Amino acid sequence: MAPENQQEKNGAKVRRAILPVSLGLLVVTGGVAAYQWNQGSVPTNSRPTEKAEANAKKPSPSIRLNTDDNQVKNTTRIQAKKDESKQKDIGLKRKSEKAMAEPNLLQDKKSNTFAFSLKEHALGEVYDDAVDLVDVADIEKPIADLVVDQSDIVLPEPPLWLGDFSDQPIHTEMTRMEERIGQPADGEERSSDNGTRNPSGEQPVYREPSYIPSPLYDILSGYAATGDSYNVVYYGKNVNAHDGRYDDIMKLFTDSANQLKTQADAESILSYQGHANLQLLLSLTMDQPDIKTLREETEKSIFKRYAEAEADLYAAQSKEKERAEEAKHVVYAIGKYNEQTDKPLDMSKYHGADKMLVNLANKDVKSEGDTTEALNKYQIAFQYAPDVARESGEKEKDVLESMLTSQKEAEKEAEEEKTEEVDALAYAVHFAESDISKAVILATEAVERGDSTPEAKEQVQKLAEKLLAEAETFKPAKEEQAYEILSTRPVIAQEISRIATERKKALLYARKAEQLLDSEKYAEALYYASESNRLYSKKGSGGSVAGQAAKKLLDQAKAEEIHTQLAIYRSISSASSVPNEYRQQAEFLQKAIDDYEKGMRENNLEQSVRLLTSAWQHPRLQKFVEAPLREKSQALLEQAKAIRNEKPQMAEQYLNMLLQISGLDNGVKESAKSMLHENHTY
Repeated sequence: MAPENQQEKNGAKVRRAILPVSLGLLVVTGGVAAYQWNQGSVPTNSRPTEKAEANAKKPSPSIRLNTDDNQVKNTTRIQAKKDESKQKDIGLKRKSEKAMAEPNLLQDKKSNTFAFSLKEHALGEVYDDAVDLVDVADIEKPIADLVVDQSDIVLPEPPLWLGDFSDQPIHTEMTRMEERIGQPADGEERSSDNGTRNPSGEQPVYREPSYIPSPLYDILSGYAATGDSYNVVYYGKNVNAHDGRYDDIMKLFTDSANQLKTQADAESILSYQGHANLQLLLSLTMDQPDIKTLREETEKSIFKRYAEAEADLYAAQSKEKERAEEAKHVVYAIGKYNEQTDKPLDMSKYHGADKMLVNLANKDVKSEGDTTEALNKYQIAFQYAPDVARESGEKEKDVLESMLTSQKEAEKEAEEEKTEEVDALAYAVHFAESDISKAVILATEAVERGDSTPEAKEQVQKLAEKLLAEAETFKPAKEEQAYEILSTRPVIAQEISRIATERKKALLYARKAEQLLDSEKYAEALYYASESNRLYSKKGSGGSVAGQAAKKLLDQAKAEEIHTQLAIYRSISSASSVPNEYRQQAEFLQKAIDDYEKGMRENNLEQSVRLLTSAWQHPRLQKFVEAPLREKSQALLEQAKAIRNEKPQMAEQYLNMLLQISGLDNGVKESAKSMLHENHTY
């Protein structure tokens, strides 16, 4: 209790009443009314009684008016009241909200003391929320003011924090299991999964789990603390500016994303996890400068790996006739990569593909008569292969001169027939109807050779737009040729060139994915099929190659140790174009292993058992989960036993949870059931 406060005021001793914050205003108003009512009952000519005079000589006890509507226990005061009254069997009692009434003014006729209470008192009941009695009979010592004292208020403890636990359900079965813990089926008693009934015949009350879902930052920082950069990015990729601690989340996210790329780049041959890292980075859609830059660098990294791999493969198989046709793709890939980076690949990587490309173009002119493809190959060599640029430029010029000669002959025939003359940029338009690819080549050559009039440039862009729009309807070889033409000629608009480049890459990756699938290299096949579909979903390998590869990987994962399994599932769930059937299975298994690993690290037993139970739901993980689940469940049973007297509700919650766990040792369940029976019998 706070010490009595006394002060001199107008020559008389005054007292200060101390009360908590809530309802202070009520006490001030009611106290004044009570005082006036009491004074009105005393005759004006009367004098204090002898008892009042005696009381005036004694020091006043400290006064505390407690009218809080959220009263809490004060065991010290209660015990004092017990000792004073010598009533051993009286304990703290609270009445229901229904019994609450308006503040009542109580009067002790013997001592002329008054108090306020929010409850109706019954004889022999001790309430900590009752207002202390205030002696108001002494006119010489009136109550001068009311002071708030919070020094002895004991607030209830906040809910116990039990660590990180994701608020995302692992799958529908686990969610339903959590919802039905402690809840019986309609018309039945509560029972465990093994069909045994509750021997007590009573129905334990289901209580909400004692964990508190963590905000996104806590989830991500938990993964970051264990070095799991992948999960930081995977679970944080949908963050938005409204999430708490957004700046901190983005710092964690960006750092982890950069670590994923660094880890993948360090691998000479990509592992399952390396594939998953790059695929996850490419799937990010955040409009953040750092993330956009990282995604662009990741695209370049993938293209570099492709170009180097294709060049090495070409070098090993260049003598084979079918590989000779791949020379164009090797030169295009290396040249296009070098065009996009400030760290170009060594030209020796061509392994003779540049020279082979010129030879193939010569063959197109002489043997096949395909001048459009010949001009395309010469342009690729001229643009990207310095060692043969001069030769390819001269060859291209010769072909163009030949075409112009043919044009002049056509004009001469037209003049003789007295028809309208056809000029050159019209020559390109003429081909726009019969061969739009050739029309674009002729139009761009005219501009590059000096015709820089606005009309000429405008004609190039119109023809380029037409070719890009119509290319999707072409046969595969002609479509790919169109994208090569549009992406290797500098005078074509940048946006058209960018789209054409992405589509060309997609077709390269799709071809590679099919080759790898045939070679039973399923992880690599999925990797290239995924990127092909992301760049150009309409013509990418889509669900065909990706679906076949994902199915094979899921089958392969069964025999792998748990960390390799996790990497495989991540590579499937992060890929694009995977059919939902396989994606959902991979996501579920990935989440199950995440829960297993979190459960193994978790110090809180209830949390740990929940996580391991979640992981146990999939048969292929049970051999890893069974032993730790049994061990931690036994420990939780012992914990319930230790706290069942002190915290019976929490102990009951633990026991009910143990009864519902599938695959748990029957000995643990029997012990839990027995303890519940004892508790209810008691």
